[in-house]
Amino acid sequence: RLEEQREKDEHKDRSMEKSREQFKELVAEQEQAAETALQAKQAEVNRWSEQAETARESVTELEVAKAQLIRDLEAVRAQDTTSRLRIDKLAAELEATRQDADAKHMSTVQLASELKEHRRDAEAQQVLRDKSGAWLGMTILKLNARCEHARDAELALAEQLERRQQETEA
Repeated sequence: RLEEQREKDEHKDRSMEKSREQFKELVAEQEQAAETALQAKQAEVNRWSEQAETARESVTELEVAKAQLIRDLEAVRAQDTTSRLRIDKLAAELEATRQDADAKHMSTVQLASELKEHRRDAEAQQVLRDKSGAWLGMTILKLNARCEHARDAELALAEQLERRQQETEA
């Protein structure tokens, strides 16, 4: 019986070790997947930020060009129809570029919000992994206590058996 109990305990120990390894592998896979997704989102945010900055620079350049044309137009006293058309065209381009920059800025803000949400999700997953690890630790401690109790019982039975044999021999 003691041998059977010892085999059962060893089997339980091996099962727990296997479960522990599988849990560690699962946690590692989840962490890798979360890190990859986070990096992809960060790259997308960076791309949108660069595009928005380029659009803002274009707006500034177009505003400078528009101001120069207005000065030229005042110098000629608005007699050149071609200059007026050019100013209107630049104003339309400026407005279109400004609207594009605003849209890209909004997309960047939305991506930043999604990134924050993804980070919160990753932190929540980490808390869950920490709690699972604590539960696993407590389970291991309980199993160790049971094993210790079983060993004590085994020793007590062995001593009792030895005494009975000595009494029988006596």
